[in-house]
Amino acid sequence: MALRTRKLYICTVFSAAKDVIARTYFYMADRYKLRLSKQDRQLFTAWSKTYPPQPWELARNQRVACVMGHGNAYVGSVDLAHCP
Repeated sequence: MALRTRKLYICTVFSAAKDVIARTYFYMADRYKLRLSKQDRQLFTAWSKTYPPQPWELARNQRVACVMGHGNAYVGSVDLAHCP
């Protein structure tokens, strides 16, 4: 799968990275009020459903939440009570 912008192909996305890319784009769109095209939203939704969060991604989300005070809801919920 290749990401493209204005008919210009930028890069090929490997299957192992699609889940992280999709959830990152959703997080950035929500957090910073960015607009995703309908096509991008559909693609990232499919990627996110096809490749659910892995244990390492859930653990990373928890660690990030402990530092930033919030995590990526698209990865999963976090428990700030478990922060050092």
